[in-house]
Amino acid sequence: MKIIGQTKGGYILEASGDELANICGYSYSNELKGSNTPCIGLTIQVWPLYEALQFSRKRKAEIAHLAESLRKIAKRVDTINEVLANPIINGKETGIEVGD
Repeated sequence: MKIIGQTKGGYILEASGDELANICGYSYSNELKGSNTPCIGLTIQVWPLYEALQFSRKRKAEIAHLAESLRKIAKRVDTINEVLANPIINGKETGIEVGD
């Protein structure tokens, strides 16, 4: 991205399609579709994106802890699903009792 001019209220930028996509939270310009397609006069609200970035940066430890908790929960759910999918292992029941 390159600053190519200045106005009373800011700057005029030259940016590639991928750089515009990055500003909007996408990886590549081909992900910008519909009302997000770059065109002259398009306004990109950068402030909410910046706030989201700052939020996650300030809470890095909390987010890491949450991710670990979610991994533990996912592992438990996977275990439950395995048991439900095949309650009999090597001719033995898994310990889940079913009434007569």
